[in-house]
Amino acid sequence: MEELKVNELKEKIKPIARKFNLKLAVLFGSVARGSIGSGSDIDIAIVADSLIFEVPELYRDFMGAFETIENHYRRDIDLVQIDSMNIILLKQILREAVLLYEYEWQYYNLQRLHWRFLVEDNHRFTLNYSNILQ
Repeated sequence: MEELKVNELKEKIKPIARKFNLKLAVLFGSVARGSIGSGSDIDIAIVADSLIFEVPELYRDFMGAFETIENHYRRDIDLVQIDSMNIILLKQILREAVLLYEYEWQYYNLQRLHWRFLVEDNHRFTLNYSNILQ
């Protein structure tokens, strides 16, 4: 199986992101980790205008644009919205995120959120560990 090239994927995502006013698109999952199997899909997390998902014609065009990428790579694309996911999946995405597209510092904001989670998790662990030792 040929390795999926992230730079090539970035170039394919860029016109779609611009056309549909995406704020952010990041790769995560097995492709981002470099552990692609024969059945691996392409996991992409996005920050998008909610109109894309509310207007049927716009949604159909949006998904159709990603279908061309699916056909090119012969892999399914699993799109998730960053702003409507559970905290466990969000933390996984933050750990693995590979930037595909950003508009106005959105990736920086995502990384800040990742560091905040790390600090908070470390603080909770330290407090719990201190309580155990007492």
